[in-house]
Amino acid sequence: MVSGVLWAQVKARSAADQKSREAQARAQELAVLNRTGAATAAELELERVVQMVTDAGVELTGAQFGAFFYNVVDDKGATYTLYTLSGVGREAFSRFPMPRPTAVFHPTFSGEGIIRSDDILQDPRYGQNKPYTGMPEGHLPVRSYLAVPVTSRSGEVLGGLFFGHAEPGLFKPEHESLLVGIAGHAAIAIDNARLFQDAQRELEERRRAEEGLRESEERLRLALKAGKLGIWELDLASHRRLLSSRSAEILGLPADELLDREAWQAAIHPDDRERLNSAFQAALHGKAPYRADFRILAKDGGVRWVSSQAIVHRNENNAPQRVVGIHQDITDRKRWEDHQQLLINELNHRVKNTLATVQSIVGQTLRNAGTLDEARVAFEARLFALSRAHDVLTRENWEGANLREIVAEAVAPYSNAREDRLHLDGPDVRLPPRMALALAMALQELATNAVKYGALSNEAGEVRIQWALDRTKVPPCLHLRWQEGGGPPVKVPTRRGFGTRLIERSLALDLDGDVQIDFAPGGVVCTVDAPLSPADPQPAAPP
Repeated sequence: MVSGVLWAQVKARSAADQKSREAQARAQELAVLNRTGAATAAELELERVVQMVTDAGVELTGAQFGAFFYNVVDDKGATYTLYTLSGVGREAFSRFPMPRPTAVFHPTFSGEGIIRSDDILQDPRYGQNKPYTGMPEGHLPVRSYLAVPVTSRSGEVLGGLFFGHAEPGLFKPEHESLLVGIAGHAAIAIDNARLFQDAQRELEERRRAEEGLRESEERLRLALKAGKLGIWELDLASHRRLLSSRSAEILGLPADELLDREAWQAAIHPDDRERLNSAFQAALHGKAPYRADFRILAKDGGVRWVSSQAIVHRNENNAPQRVVGIHQDITDRKRWEDHQQLLINELNHRVKNTLATVQSIVGQTLRNAGTLDEARVAFEARLFALSRAHDVLTRENWEGANLREIVAEAVAPYSNAREDRLHLDGPDVRLPPRMALALAMALQELATNAVKYGALSNEAGEVRIQWALDRTKVPPCLHLRWQEGGGPPVKVPTRRGFGTRLIERSLALDLDGDVQIDFAPGGVVCTVDAPLSPADPQPAAPP
């Protein structure tokens, strides 16, 4: 009787102890689940989340090792990437390929359900996939096998949790329930971590885009500043106009005055208005890019040249919505172009005149020369005189020449440092190119005749060249006198040669003045009286 009572007490105590152990185990499992749930809920780093879940699964099931494989889909189908390991180092898997969608792994990665095997080596689904027909050499000694899919709220299978042990029959049905809870925590945490990663990536992309935009805007600002460009914009729907301060500066008008269409039209030069509007309409209709040069009537009363280019922004129906463009002040460029065209026209005129002069010299020289050698010598001398006059004008950019320099160049071939036979006297007078060339040719003829027949044909003769400017007349009048003396007695020629005709007729015509040659017995005297027209360069004031 006593022994029966004792046995009953022992059994009761054993049952109570078993229940206590089970309660403690349940409490520990709940603690692990709660700890894992709290930790994963607070963690947004994907790798740490998955490691927590894998470690918790090993702890709850008593597995020797656990792993999480991420479900990745590529162009060859589903592949699985090892993400975390627990209970063993990564080197244990480094020599083996990733799992394939075999009969063992497919149910997990497709989300069909939990796979639990007391001895995976005896499972008919295992080892039937070539080239492997069993456990690969060096593989972890897996006998007990338990795998749970991790599925997101959207139904996407994110991956699978896999656990193993070297002893068979270790995993129980209650372990499946525990791992379902762990997998649920994992799915939520992975979703959150992925959302966080996506948000971080989006923020980084936005930061880079904003940084790129700032850099682009800075480059644009520098380019606009370097090019001295202004910006303008027109919203076609609201007719709202925007104008940068630089554009207003270029246009020479206050920005607020140019926001009104009528005011803008009034600022455009009347001769350019229709052409500019036509170019703008052509751009809106997609017929041509908008690019136009036009004149603006500035506030200061001046006229400015402006170049404008623009891009038309269109909607999905190809209708114009907005026009954005630039302004550039090209006033200086236009002035340069006008000056260049003026120079080209002037050059054409001078070349034609020079060729006409050369043609006249050739004709007259050949008609008045006795022999070809005489003609050649005379022709070369006259060309050299023309060339020297051109040199003087070229040094002055063909804007005029100093009379003293023209005279000095004309008689330079006949001067001698040891003799004082050429005397020049007169104030500084600026001559226009036309007068400078005409006087140079005339002085050349006078000097040539003086060498052949006059004062420079002997050793005693002299030539005096004097000039003065009569400012009492309007326009001022130039008076020049060539006077020879000390040479042989002068005889009046019976026939007027080319040189004489050049001086008396051509020079008078070119100067629009009066030219006289006096063959006085004591020496030839040539006088020139010619007005300096208002269009000619103003002569320098006498010292």
